[in-house]
Amino acid sequence: MDTSPTVHGERAKVHRMIDDLPDPQTLHQLIDELPLRELHWVEYSLETLHDLADPVQRALNIAPPDDEPVTPEDAHALEAAEDEVRRDPSRIRTLDEVRRELGL
Repeated sequence: MDTSPTVHGERAKVHRMIDDLPDPQTLHQLIDELPLRELHWVEYSLETLHDLADPVQRALNIAPPDDEPVTPEDAHALEAAEDEVRRDPSRIRTLDEVRRELGL
């Protein structure tokens, strides 16, 4: 176990942050008191924080763009998938629906 001052200091910082967590009710009250025209900024900020907290989303956000050319096989597979969605749109589920189905 590393007990260097830096690691120990970081642990203490994390414990202070946990101890000083804001009350969710206070956060709700602050949001409720904002003018409606400002709520889009709150939503944007919360979505950004959410994305930063999710390691998968964070990895996707910083990943380099896919620069591989689309092969004829890829194009055919994409076309087949799009046709399938057009035939039966009920098969499309949101990520939230999949999480609920998996109990996550």
